[in-house]
Amino acid sequence: MPSCCRCDGCTSPTVFQDALSQLSPFPGTLYLCAGPLLSPKASDCAASRPAGLTTDATIWLKLGAISGALAVAMGAFGAHSLKSRTQDPYMLKTWDTAAQYHMMHSIALCLVTLSPRHPSIAGYFFAGGIFLFSGSLYALVLSQVKALGAITPIGGMCFILGWLALAVWGA
Repeated sequence: MPSCCRCDGCTSPTVFQDALSQLSPFPGTLYLCAGPLLSPKASDCAASRPAGLTTDATIWLKLGAISGALAVAMGAFGAHSLKSRTQDPYMLKTWDTAAQYHMMHSIALCLVTLSPRHPSIAGYFFAGGIFLFSGSLYALVLSQVKALGAITPIGGMCFILGWLALAVWGA
């Protein structure tokens, strides 16, 4: 049985790929690999990941995408529903700041995948920053517990360290 052209050691037949690529509006660009299902080393099948990404980078891309979706939801909640919970313009601005930094660093998590070396270092800092910075601000606004604001600078430091990690190990 021939192996798929995108995997090393995968036992996926190219028949599926050939049949489906003919249905594609861009012939030759559709790649289907049943390697994760058929290969004894399913986790090693390269076609189960976007082209050129390591497993580590794929995790950061997925986490960044999910975090970005959550950032949009939090921003929408702040724009449409939060006003019924608080009328304080400072708290509304605090929520907006949290949502903006959440989205910016969700995009940064996706960009971490472009780092050829050590994407996890920056990724951990960005994820920690989102949780500590934006998360503490979201919690502060919802609970009105001002002490939560003491956590926020730790998240800000994580953001700074994430960017510095990209500068040092990203290229």
